[in-house]
Amino acid sequence: MNDYLLHFVTPRIAKLLEAPVSAALEKAEKEVAILFVDIAGCTRLCERLPPREMNELIEFYFAHFFDVIQELGGTVNEIMGDGFMAIFESKRYEENIRDAVAVAVEIKRLLSELKIQSSRNGYDTQVHIGVHAGLQRAGVNPRLVWLDAHGDFNTWETTPSGFIGGMPLAMIVGRGDQTLMQALELTPFPEREVILADARDLDPAERELLQQSEVLHVTEVASIPQLISSDQPLYIHLDVDVLDSSEAPAMRYPVKGGPTLNALREMVKRLAGTGRVVAVSMTLWDFEQDADRRTERASMALLKAALDDD
Repeated sequence: MNDYLLHFVTPRIAKLLEAPVSAALEKAEKEVAILFVDIAGCTRLCERLPPREMNELIEFYFAHFFDVIQELGGTVNEIMGDGFMAIFESKRYEENIRDAVAVAVEIKRLLSELKIQSSRNGYDTQVHIGVHAGLQRAGVNPRLVWLDAHGDFNTWETTPSGFIGGMPLAMIVGRGDQTLMQALELTPFPEREVILADARDLDPAERELLQQSEVLHVTEVASIPQLISSDQPLYIHLDVDVLDSSEAPAMRYPVKGGPTLNALREMVKRLAGTGRVVAVSMTLWDFEQDADRRTERASMALLKAALDDD
């Protein structure tokens, strides 16, 4: 994909596409935060748009996003087709995480303005942002606690919608499309080390695939601390739509029900209090629906609990 883009992107973007991987990702013990940004639908646009128009669209989005990242001290580390990865490593661990989250929030807000401008040309491009923050340690094998209203366990064979945002957990454990995993040179995460919490909204074929896997599906989040061994590192993923939809309503794909903020925060605090949380990631809410910022407050309370920063 990168080779294809090099034929028509501007020199500024081409230089980034050709840049070698930063030394920041060499195998060493470092406390960093990583921001992933993906422009959904970009591959399909490459197939139908003239090179000049595709060039303008890529430059339009990436130029704005890169400026925000640089302003907060991040470095664009790798560009992977229609997405890129930025690394934050120059400050303390907690500050790196806050900077990465701040950039994600700013990009999401900026996107509202950019979508209005780009839609005038007939484009309706969404951006999926995930912040994966943690220790880049060679040889650390954590238990993954995935908190989500959805299963994120679809593949191209099971999905009824074709939405790639419903596939990341399946990809992480080596199922389905492995393009992104291969691009990042990641090996699949062992299914037996994954706890999928809540996941109250599963597609039929997705549910069947999950039942056939070694992933532990837990519907009661309060039971999670009892499932963790006393010496195992932990990686917590928070998709904030896991929260009770009455307490955090500003979600693009809301699901009725779910654990309350107090119950979920207390459980996450128990995990963080062990001192064994080595990575935290969070999927954000829908800013455009959150006029009173109620969902933002609930989501940030969860993140602070995960960072043991209440």
